Amino acid sequence: MKTKMPEFTPTQWNTSKDKQKFATQLLKLVKGDFQQADFPKWFYQRLMNCFGHIAHYNQNGFWVTWFDDPASQYNFLVNILNYPCYGDPGWTYSDVEKWIQEQPIITEKRDELAQKIMDKMDEDERSENARLQKKFG
Repeated sequence: MKTKMPEFTPTQWNTSKDKQKFATQLLKLVKGDFQQADFPKWFYQRLMNCFGHIAHYNQNGFWVTWFDDPASQYNFLVNILNYPCYGDPGWTYSDVEKWIQEQPIITEKRDELAQKIMDKMDEDERSENARLQKKFG
C-alpha cells in the first residue's frame, strides 16, 4: 500500500515537494532495510539536520553510527520516535518529522530489529554455553 504524502509546509529554502522527496527517501531507506544505495548525499545533508542528528564527521561517519548493524538501526528508529520535533514547519522540517513518526513502518521496523537483536543474543548465548560445556564438561 502506498503511503499518502501530505502537503508539507514550504520553507524559505525548500518547497513542499522537497519535503515530500525527503520523507519518501527516509521511508524507502527504512522499508529497504537500510541499504547504502538508499542513502545519497542530498538525503544525508538533510537527514543530518533532522531528528536532532548532527553531521558526525561526514556521510560515512553518519552511516556507521546509525545504519551499520541492527542495533544501530534500532537506535536510529528509537531516536526518530522519541524526538520532540521542535520548530515552526515554515522554517524547519518539523512537520515532516512528526509525519514520519506516525508512519507504521517506523514502529514495525523498530520491533522487527528488536526481535532480530534478541534472537542474535540468544544464539550467542547458546553458542557460548556449548563452548563452555565442551571445555568443562
